[in-house]
Amino acid sequence: MFRMPHLLTADKKMLFILLGHLPFTAFLAPIGFDTWGFAMTMSAIIGTLVIASYFSLRGTRWFGILSGVFLMLFSATLIQTQMGRIEMHFHIFVALAFTLLYKDWLVVVSAAAVGALHHIVLTYLQLNEVAIAGVPIMLYNYDCSWSITFLHALFVVIESAVLIYYSRLMKYDADVAYRVQATINAVSNNGDFSQRVEQFKEHSSAQATNTLLNNIEVAFKEINQVMDAIAHGRFDQRVQGEFKGDLDQLKRSVNDSSESVTFTMQSLNTLMEGIHQGDFSVRMSDKVKGDLKTKVDNAMSQTESIISTLMDVMTGLAEGNFSQRIDVPAAGQLDELKKNVNHALDEVQAAFNEINKASERMASGKLNQLIDKQYKGELNTIKQGLNSAFSNLNALINDVTQMNAKLQQASQSISTDSNSLSESLSHHATELQHTAQRMEQITHEVKQAADSAVEANKLSDQARHQAQTGVEVMNNTIDSMREIQSSSHKIAEIVGLIDSIAFQTNLLALNAAVEAARAGEQGRGFAVVAGEVRSLAQKSADAAKEIRALIDDTVDAVESGTQLVERSGEQLQEINQGINSVSEMISEMASLNLEQANGINTLNQEVSAMDESIQQNVQIANQAKDSATMMVGEVDNLSDSVSQFETDANLDQQLALTKK
Repeated sequence: MFRMPHLLTADKKMLFILLGHLPFTAFLAPIGFDTWGFAMTMSAIIGTLVIASYFSLRGTRWFGILSGVFLMLFSATLIQTQMGRIEMHFHIFVALAFTLLYKDWLVVVSAAAVGALHHIVLTYLQLNEVAIAGVPIMLYNYDCSWSITFLHALFVVIESAVLIYYSRLMKYDADVAYRVQATINAVSNNGDFSQRVEQFKEHSSAQATNTLLNNIEVAFKEINQVMDAIAHGRFDQRVQGEFKGDLDQLKRSVNDSSESVTFTMQSLNTLMEGIHQGDFSVRMSDKVKGDLKTKVDNAMSQTESIISTLMDVMTGLAEGNFSQRIDVPAAGQLDELKKNVNHALDEVQAAFNEINKASERMASGKLNQLIDKQYKGELNTIKQGLNSAFSNLNALINDVTQMNAKLQQASQSISTDSNSLSESLSHHATELQHTAQRMEQITHEVKQAADSAVEANKLSDQARHQAQTGVEVMNNTIDSMREIQSSSHKIAEIVGLIDSIAFQTNLLALNAAVEAARAGEQGRGFAVVAGEVRSLAQKSADAAKEIRALIDDTVDAVESGTQLVERSGEQLQEINQGINSVSEMISEMASLNLEQANGINTLNQEVSAMDESIQQNVQIANQAKDSATMMVGEVDNLSDSVSQFETDANLDQQLALTKK
């Protein structure tokens, strides 16, 4: 069952009115008339019907109609309880007035009809002296007649007519108010100011409501246009309509707000243009009102402070100062930027501290410790590069140390061989001098033989003996020259080995210099060592070349001397044979004496030349010995230089671990 909201309120009020009758009808009205049973019975019946009707029919038109009936029943109960007392008839007029609560003519008619029916029936019953349960039916406590009943009915009809008229007017006004209320509720619920009171347009309330809604709609449309323009970045729109009162105040407020927003946005545009150009000193105009200016200016001040501090930090960073930090307060993303920059500076400073320590270790020759801290990005690349440089230098120093040991062994061997060569050549030179002296004696004796042919036979034995001795000496000389030749070839091979070692050392020194150049300032100390090694290698190569040239000359001279000695031996053999047969050819000796003297003289000159060559070989051997001694000293110096470095054979494994 549909319950109308406006009737629920009226029904509730009517319920209180009806229930309020019960104390009077049940307990007050019977006083003095001894009609308690009737009064209480009727009150109970009517009260029960009222309550039952309310809970079953409230909010409907039927409860209003029944309420009019119940009011008339209370009037009838009061009249009968006080035995037709004329004053109780006034309740009918009061009860009819209560029916206006529903603004419904049918409620008035139903109540008036019940009242009229009550008067007609009770007039008839009283005129016929009818009694119920010994109680007479009483409508009037004085003369009962139809004329009085019709007079009462006339007043009831007049009042009912007036009430019906006003109830219809009130109903019309209530319907208008209801439609206005429904329209206002629709506007309130939906926010749609295009709603209008379509019914009862001629009513002043509807007209006023429609006019109000129209003005509000026009105002809101213009305000929405202004707000929409502002939302789309156009700040030239204004509310142009003519309004009064609060709408006019709203218009001025919206236009003032638009002006304020326009000025604020212009100030913000100026601010944004400054930010776009990198100028964070721009502030909003003092004409901007509210907290926006304060908040924006505070944000710009904080941003400017952060940017200024960041510039100082970056300037210090460019100058190699890693100790500066951003210490101004910040919030949000600026605080994140501050933390990230400070963290990056911490990482860079820590990395460069490690690099400086590594450079100091490299400068002091400590190559056995890598950078083991973890870094990211380019810092990790620098770390890996330094660790690789440490590893390469470590390997290079180890290689140079091993090569230096080999150079020491080779230098010692060359020095020993040079000493042996020098001693051997000195010995051969001494023997050759003796041979030269013997040759001079032979020459002298041959001259004596030429001068004293007579004494040839006497001296033939002595000459044969001397010739034999000369052959033996010559054979020894030949053997010595061959040994000198063999030693010279060995020296040449050793010198070739020295030259090869010097070449390899030079290559190693060049590679070390390249690696030192890659290391930059940290490799400068090692570059000096590499330069010294290269200089030493160059000196060794130059000395080896000089020794090789001298040895080659010595070999050539020895080979030439060997040939001469061999020829001298052959000639001595011939002399020996001649001396053996001198006794048979004594007659020929005189004729050949001059030729023999010339040959011996030539031989003497060749022996002298060979002696000079041997002396030169002795000098060359001494120079080779001195060069070898100097090379040994240089190698020892290289050993001392290399020994300053601290290396680790397992550094490559450590490098591999730092790359994981």
